[in-house]
Amino acid sequence: MDTTFDVYDTTLRDGAQQEGMNLSVLDKLAIAPLLDDLGVGFIEGGWPGAIPKDTEFFKRAAKELDFRNAELAAFGSTRKAGVRTHEDAQVRAETDGRIGIPAHNDSGGAVANTFAAVGAGAAHVQGTSSSVRARSGPIG
Repeated sequence: MDTTFDVYDTTLRDGAQQEGMNLSVLDKLAIAPLLDDLGVGFIEGGWPGAIPKDTEFFKRAAKELDFRNAELAAFGSTRKAGVRTHEDAQVRAETDGRIGIPAHNDSGGAVANTFAAVGAGAAHVQGTSSSVRARSGPIG
């Protein structure tokens, strides 16, 4: 059984939704390389096309950042109502059919739930770094 999994960090989008948090494009450009240095596999940079600041970040990141470990990812859709996750074409296109967990930490169980999901075969974990988050659980 393959026991590898990807870390998908949402600090630059979901983490930036915390009350009082407002990351500028320069902030995101400074934080993203630090996440790459940690070995994060995917860095969600925001929602380009819907949020002008995120559109600018993606344009600048393409020119100014050179990741060794990470791939820059954009916020995507979730599965459609009435369609099973593994049958949803959009979800499959975004994940190559690999199932993951975006554990929310509303009751303090995000880390435990993430470990349980990986133990059950999840190949993708999602969270924010350094406990900066809206509802996503910390990954480190």
